Amino acid sequence: MMKNYLLFFILIASCQLFSQEIYLNTGKNFTKYDYKNSFGQSNPNLQSGSGNFYEIGLIKPLDSSY
Repeated sequence: MMKNYLLFFILIASCQLFSQEIYLNTGKNFTKYDYKNSFGQSNPNLQSGSGNFYEIGLIKPLDSSY
């Protein structure tokens, strides 16, 4: 039985493999500012505060045949 595992491992190790990569990035955003334009007015669309950042991605390598 051990010979079968060894033979399988050698077979797999000798093959050239290509794969994809899936990744997950997370983070925390902190924003503190008091924005006022040149007239001294604040913009209600710009708010300071904190939030979370999430990113999920897939990396698939290009064909690397030489």
